[in-house]
Amino acid sequence: MFDLPLTELIDGHEDLLEQVVAGSSDLAVLLDEQGTIEGVHLGTSFAGEDPRSWIGSAWEETALADTRWKIGELLRKTLDEGVSDRRQVNLLFPSGAKVPVRYRAFRLPHCRRVLALGLDLRDQEALQRRLVEAQQTLERDYWRLRQVQTRYRLIFEVASEPLLILGGPELTVESANAAAVVALQAPLAELRGRALRDLLPTDMRSSADDALTRVRRDARATDVGAEPLGLDVLRLTPLLAGAEGAVLVQGLSSAGRALPTRGALDSLAALEAFPDGVVVTDLQGVIRYANPAFAEFVEAPLSSLGGESLDRWLGRPGADLAVVRSALKATGRAKLIHTALLGDLGSELEVELSAARLEDPEGMLFAIRDVGRRLVRPAAPAQSLDRAVESLTPLVGQVTLPHLVRETSGLVERHFIQAALEVTGGNRSAAAELLGLSRQTLYAKLRTHSIESGETESD
Repeated sequence: MFDLPLTELIDGHEDLLEQVVAGSSDLAVLLDEQGTIEGVHLGTSFAGEDPRSWIGSAWEETALADTRWKIGELLRKTLDEGVSDRRQVNLLFPSGAKVPVRYRAFRLPHCRRVLALGLDLRDQEALQRRLVEAQQTLERDYWRLRQVQTRYRLIFEVASEPLLILGGPELTVESANAAAVVALQAPLAELRGRALRDLLPTDMRSSADDALTRVRRDARATDVGAEPLGLDVLRLTPLLAGAEGAVLVQGLSSAGRALPTRGALDSLAALEAFPDGVVVTDLQGVIRYANPAFAEFVEAPLSSLGGESLDRWLGRPGADLAVVRSALKATGRAKLIHTALLGDLGSELEVELSAARLEDPEGMLFAIRDVGRRLVRPAAPAQSLDRAVESLTPLVGQVTLPHLVRETSGLVERHFIQAALEVTGGNRSAAAELLGLSRQTLYAKLRTHSIESGETESD
């Protein structure tokens, strides 16, 4: 620290003080205790600006209206405590330029004047803007990758040929499609983590080991005879060269050798052209894949759907998705749930929604059909809740208010239980989840209100 007070060190060296102020800030403003500007110094970043019109004006008037209050706080704190915190203020220069500046103010010794030093934040603001744009680009690329991954999974699953993906240092099974599960007669959980030779008949193991060695060494596809599996060959194709590269194992019959992936590609093209909406989500309902028909239903660009929750467009937010998840948890599928899709442009489309659970990766597959034009027999109208409550009005004066409240509460409770059962198609487990009740509590209320759900106890 300095041996002498700083004021004594600076005394007689005012030029040095000016150089220090100019070198440590882009903008310096000298004020009296009322906040009137007495002098202004601009650094090189403000070359071309003429601040003389500021002299004699209130400091607050140099800022845009939305940040003038910050200047008032800066001045008050500086006069009270001698120094202020750093605050960002948007300045309006006489040329019309709007510039973000970070101010810090100091009370000068032996007087009530204030010196405010400001830093030009335009470069920092531009850097932050580029950072945000880069983040947004990364987000878009991430969701494009998710779309590609989902399409790959769809192709992988719908392929008619058995497919295995081997990976890791030991080339063990990482994924298998439904056809491979059937061909190898083992569930997916048992296939994962096992070596290829352990899944094959004894007389195929040696040739399969040799083929894997050649695939890694030469980075070229190799065929292995597979008659014991009821196939012509197993084709081993490197997906990535190198010691850690994955290998695709494809079972081919004579009917499938010419165009091994044609069926998968046609299936994906069919999904893209399918007139009903097809959506794949994770277990929370966040969209991984959607076909053009769904994008048309919800009046949104197809590229913007990835990462959005399907619940955003469902007619009963929070309810429809809860019903589907409950049904999938119980039976693995949900069938013909009547609801609506609310488009981004204000349309409302009546739809039927069916869903199935996906295992690898875990998620939900939705099929959504427009039923707005379908002719249906109108259901018997339910009792109006308003009419039911109005029926209690004549009892005013005949029974006590607590009794009327209990009766009304019972009618409301019965109405919403019936509505939940109607939404879930009589599924009491789903209705209980929708209402936030346990199954036992819902059963008790069904008995209390003598409501028949049409669902058996085993369901």
